[in-house]
Amino acid sequence: MPGFPREPMSEKVELARRVVLSLADEGRIELWGGQSPEGPLERLSETQAERLKIDEAPWHDPETTTLKVKIVSPAVYENPSGVAFGCDYCADYQNRNFGHVTQIGWNERRRMILIRCPRCGAMYENTPEEEDLTRRLDETEARNLYPDTFRTR
Repeated sequence: MPGFPREPMSEKVELARRVVLSLADEGRIELWGGQSPEGPLERLSETQAERLKIDEAPWHDPETTTLKVKIVSPAVYENPSGVAFGCDYCADYQNRNFGHVTQIGWNERRRMILIRCPRCGAMYENTPEEEDLTRRLDETEARNLYPDTFRTR
């Protein structure tokens, strides 16, 4: 579509709306949302997803809507099995993997990062970019694997 950048914004928004809703209907993406971009996210209920089909505000004036939506690949939000998360905040994939928990250490040799939940203080290690390999660490494990993080200056 060579002329598309010159099309009116309303037509661009409508095209984006059709594509997003079509991909969601096909199960190729999931729609997750919350009350604010910084808050925790959860999968939209059927009612919320249906509302997106008729509600104009999320598409044309997102700042005035109370529901903030994020589009994700369905596989992205699967937590690794067997991890005992400290609270709902750090159990949320979005919070853990996109900067909402604090990265406090890095082990270059192992290519792993150490993160701490700002709400409950639980510590985890994970890969910085590859497959989610989140593993909860107690303080002794964290000190052994990330000694530079805990050195006093």
